[in-house]
Amino acid sequence: MPSFNIHIAVGNMYQKNNEIRNEVEFFKGIVEPDMVNDKVLTHFSGEVDKDSVIRSLERKINLVKFLDNHSILNDYNKGWFLHLITDYLFYNYFLDRDYLKNVTHKEFSHDIYNSYDDVNNYLKEKYNPVYPSEEVDLYINKNRERLSSDKHTNILPCEKLDRFILDVANINLENYVLKIKKAGCNVIPDEWEEK
Repeated sequence: MPSFNIHIAVGNMYQKNNEIRNEVEFFKGIVEPDMVNDKVLTHFSGEVDKDSVIRSLERKINLVKFLDNHSILNDYNKGWFLHLITDYLFYNYFLDRDYLKNVTHKEFSHDIYNSYDDVNNYLKEKYNPVYPSEEVDLYINKNRERLSSDKHTNILPCEKLDRFILDVANINLENYVLKIKKAGCNVIPDEWEEK
């Protein structure tokens, strides 16, 4: 999962260009899918492939199942859907495929969580990820996992992360919903077709 700061930065950027009536519900929708014990349920995940990190990441998010069970008409579900889109695109289009082909699940987990620590200060300075209420901020900080910052590979280049945040925030969610429903599977948004 992308870090909370990545999710909040995407949400802040999305909110600048789109109408959000209830900020607290929108941002709760953005963070709560990662605040549960069984993320398989909130991410509509498929089976983990113990032999392939790439195949596991491809199965981690099922946008169709979300849309089969939820509408994005309310701000909470819009935030939740934006969270899932961010995860899906992050896992399948942001992360370096050559790196993913050559690591174990354990190595990937170690590197990704330590990389979040590496870029959190950058994200805070550049995007000032503002939580709409102290309630959401406290909720995140209370539940945040921390791994030790020992030797690891930073797999989150800041310039690429900047582009990713802006590209996700500029997706037209309504058009994307229609495209997913028409395809009946996870697809990339139209805005990403030319990349």
